[in-house]
Amino acid sequence: LMSLLNTVSVFYILYFRNQFSLRITHTLSSSLSLTYIGFIVWAALSYFYAINSTEVLVNITRQVNVLVMFLVMGMFIYNFKQKRALVSYVITAILAIEVYAVLNEALQMINSSGIISGGALKGVTANRNITAFSIAIKIPFVLFLIYKHSKPLVKIGLSGLVMLSILCLSMIQSRASFLALGFTLLSFLVLCVALYFSDKNKKHLYQFAYFLIPLLLAIGINQTFLSDKGADALARAATISAGTNDGSVNQRLRYYEDVLTHMSSNPIFGVGLGNWKLKSIDYDAKDISGYIVPYHAHSDFIQLGAELGIIGFLLYLAVFLWAIYYVYRLIRFSSISIEEKVFLFLMLTALGVYSVDANLNFPIARPQVLVVWTMIIAMINFY
Repeated sequence: LMSLLNTVSVFYILYFRNQFSLRITHTLSSSLSLTYIGFIVWAALSYFYAINSTEVLVNITRQVNVLVMFLVMGMFIYNFKQKRALVSYVITAILAIEVYAVLNEALQMINSSGIISGGALKGVTANRNITAFSIAIKIPFVLFLIYKHSKPLVKIGLSGLVMLSILCLSMIQSRASFLALGFTLLSFLVLCVALYFSDKNKKHLYQFAYFLIPLLLAIGINQTFLSDKGADALARAATISAGTNDGSVNQRLRYYEDVLTHMSSNPIFGVGLGNWKLKSIDYDAKDISGYIVPYHAHSDFIQLGAELGIIGFLLYLAVFLWAIYYVYRLIRFSSISIEEKVFLFLMLTALGVYSVDANLNFPIARPQVLVVWTMIIAMINFY
C-alpha cells in the first residue's frame, strides 16, 4: 500500500512539476532531508560488503519506500492551510478506530473465557507491541486538539478518547509503551508549566488535568475491574527493571551486548543492511530456542550500527537530532504563533514516543508506526 501510494504521489508531483518546483527544492534542500538521503545511500552501499547482498536489496527497498513517503508528505503539506488541524483530526480519527478494535477484542475475550490475554490483544495490527505504540504515538495529536479547542465539551470528549487509549495500553500491557506514556505525561506537564510562566495564565495549568484525570481514571478502571482478569497494569509496570529475572528483559540485554561487541570490532563497515539476523547466530547460538534466530536486536539504532557501522548509525541518529534542533530553534527564536509552537513541541513528544519504541523494539520494520513517524518529521521539516 505504501508503494502504491508513493508511486501515484510521485507521478502526480512529476505531472504538476511546475507547481511543485519550489516545494521540491525546499523539501530536498533541508539538512534533515539531506541527512536522511545520505543514510539511504550509505545503506545501499552496504550491498558491496554485506554477508547476503540480496537481503540488502530487500531492505533498501523498504527504506527507500519510507524516504519517498516522507518527501511526498513534505511536498503535499504545502497545499493545506489548516495543516495542523487536518493532520491532528485525521490521526485522532484513526486512533478512535484502533481503540475501538482493542476494546471490542478485549470484551470478546472476557465474554468467552473471563480473562484478558494482553499478548493476544492485537487490535488492527500484527501484535501487541505494534498496537500499543500505534496508539501511544497518536496521543500527542489528541493533546494538541485539547489545547486548541476552547469548548469544554470538545475538550472532555477528546480527553475521554485519551482515557480509553490509556485503558487499552493498560490491557495490552506492553511495558515499553508504559515508558512512552510516562514520557508523554512528563512532556505535557513541562509544556503546561512553560505556557503558564510565559503569560501567568492559570488556564494552562488546568490543561494538564485533561491528561492527568484520564490517566488516573484508566488506572482506576484497570485495577477495579480488570486486574483480576489478567490485565493488572500496575503489577506489569512493576516488572520494568534491568535487574529483573524477566526473560524478555534479559533477552534484550543479551542482544544489546552482542550488537555492541560486534560494533567494537567492526566500527566502519557492518554486516550489511538487514543482515544482522544472519550474523546474530554467531553470537546467540548457545541461547537460541529451536531454530528461531534473533531477527532484530530490539533497538533500531544499535542494530543499524552493527549493519552499517558507525557512519550509518550516526546518519540515522542525525535525522532525529536535526528534528530536535529544528524544533528548539523554532520555539526559541521564531516569530510563529504560540499554537504552532505548541504543535511542534507535541510533534517532538510524539517523536520521543517513537524513539522509546526504536530503542526497545524495531519500528523501522513496522509500517503502522512508520507512517506516523514520516508525518511527524515531514511536518517538522516543513516548518
